[in-house]
Amino acid sequence: MGYKKALESTVCFYKKIYNVYLDEDYFRQVYPEEENAEEGGYRRAVIAHLSKKIVFKDDEKKIYDFFEPENIKNELIHKEYIQYMYKRRDEDGEMYWCTADFTVGEADNGVPKIAVMTIRSIQDIMDTAEEQKKALESALERANNANNAKTIFLSNMSHDIRTPMNAILGYTTIAESAIDDKEKVLEYLKKINKAGNHLLNLINDVLDMSRIESGKINIQERECNLIQIIKNLADMMMSQLQAKRLNLHIDIRNLEIADVYADTLHLNQIFINILGNAIKFTEPDGDIYINVNSIPDAPWGYVCYEFIFKDTGIGMDKKFLNHLFEPFEREKTLNDGSLEGTGLGLSIVKRIVEVMNGEITVKSKKGKGTEFSIVLKFKINNNRESHKEEVKKPVRKADDRRILLVDDNEMNREIANIILSDKGYKVEEASDGSVAVDMLKKSCDNYYDAILMDIHMPVMDGYETTRKVRTMRRKGVRDIPIIAMTSNAFEEDKRKAIECGMNAHIAKPLQTDKLFLVLDSVLNNSSEK
Repeated sequence: MGYKKALESTVCFYKKIYNVYLDEDYFRQVYPEEENAEEGGYRRAVIAHLSKKIVFKDDEKKIYDFFEPENIKNELIHKEYIQYMYKRRDEDGEMYWCTADFTVGEADNGVPKIAVMTIRSIQDIMDTAEEQKKALESALERANNANNAKTIFLSNMSHDIRTPMNAILGYTTIAESAIDDKEKVLEYLKKINKAGNHLLNLINDVLDMSRIESGKINIQERECNLIQIIKNLADMMMSQLQAKRLNLHIDIRNLEIADVYADTLHLNQIFINILGNAIKFTEPDGDIYINVNSIPDAPWGYVCYEFIFKDTGIGMDKKFLNHLFEPFEREKTLNDGSLEGTGLGLSIVKRIVEVMNGEITVKSKKGKGTEFSIVLKFKINNNRESHKEEVKKPVRKADDRRILLVDDNEMNREIANIILSDKGYKVEEASDGSVAVDMLKKSCDNYYDAILMDIHMPVMDGYETTRKVRTMRRKGVRDIPIIAMTSNAFEEDKRKAIECGMNAHIAKPLQTDKLFLVLDSVLNNSSEK
């Protein structure tokens, strides 16, 4: 490489560039060209420079050997450039990384005579590299943590799913062997039902966590009354309280403004989970307290309340409290060391409270009990008329009403058919949406009273089927109530079902009470039109 080419290739990176005359022990500054340009004895200058700036004395001999003219000449015979990276000190004594670079300036028969020398700081590059290294290490740690979390999740899920499944399959086998003993079979069926509900709750919790983690949880505030919500909560949990002979004490004297806007679905989810835990971990004849305190200085038009759930239960130790809201964290009970619940409920509660811009804290002492505090802010509802008690309309019985059951799964149809028929409904079945449309076209007006519609089906799915029904010419057919009966249980699934023309939504697996409640509501509303 010629001198000019070497100079052009390096000048943009360095403040100063020198020529080193390798056979003469001499150097001269060539860039920038200025009156006080440096020049003189090369070895002497190098020794003076390094003796003041060098950091690690152990590297001293290596550095001097590198800067030796003979070493530079020998190296550049075979290489386009050579570089040495080392640490030095600035005028304030701060250490920084720099490099010494040499390229060929002039050569005679391939032997370098003049070398172009540059020394520059690369601390910015090293800092960037260090930041990138830390970022990569952090990303690797997150990836490892995610993998570990996935492994733990799958392990916990395997255990938690197999436990109720073992009960379901085990008691089913035992019931078959005791088929002639009605009392025993009924007892086993109750245990199968309990295990099935536990499995369903586990699946719902996992789905809730998935929705929250993906940011799909939506807070929908509606008019409600907080006093009524707490009373409904007590009524809902009363059978569990009575079964364990627990005393529930409610103090809502400080709940002066109860008519507010709130997401009642998620609010109930929070309260049911906390109260459910209190019931689960409180010994028989124990006490549970629900107190509501008003928090002052709420913004104009809002109220802020602290909901306190306190029990005299088994409590938790301090170490476990630090992990209480982490997924799948459960503490062994005092009675038998068994693990209770799925370990997801409180994680879900905490995330929901945070999404609602609230705060949840807990105090607990082993053997003394636990106290949860939930602070939430609500917009005041001044439209008090909305909370006047509605006159309950009489619920009409099934009578001889005819239901069109649309589902591609034969087992699902059989289960739903038996449940509906036992209640008095007449049931006709369709294996997919296209079959259902043909049956509706051939039927007379008002022949079917309602349709229970699966969503995922071959040929024609539930959404497309519903849209076709809603565009039929005959009013007595196109206005038929349609209820989605599907495993798609998210809020957006419910919303999509309504948007495509359905009247209601029921999640699988079917829960008979909810099924008949929705059916009665839809059929009664239809008959009033």
